[in-house]
Amino acid sequence: MGVALVKLVDYLSSFIVFSRQTIPKTHDLRFLLERCAEVNPELMFLKEECKDLNSCGQDSRCPNDYFFVDKQGTEEAIKRAEKILGTIKKKFSDKLLVE
Repeated sequence: MGVALVKLVDYLSSFIVFSRQTIPKTHDLRFLLERCAEVNPELMFLKEECKDLNSCGQDSRCPNDYFFVDKQGTEEAIKRAEKILGTIKKKFSDKLLVE
């Protein structure tokens, strides 16, 4: 799960850079998505998809004694991350076709 979230951070950050914005130094997915939505407001519908993904990434990178991997929760988080990735990829290709 951690690798998927790092990839998601990279895609969101790349979208920000591609849109000629200053890239923030953060792994906060909601914040990065909000920055992407400043360029393309249509992306705000993904805000709900970011729900809990920040904590999933933090928990998988820095587990503690209470860390528990829940299969169903992990599968749902992966689906949300894939939906965001797919949307950002499409926005990249749309932007490339326009420019």
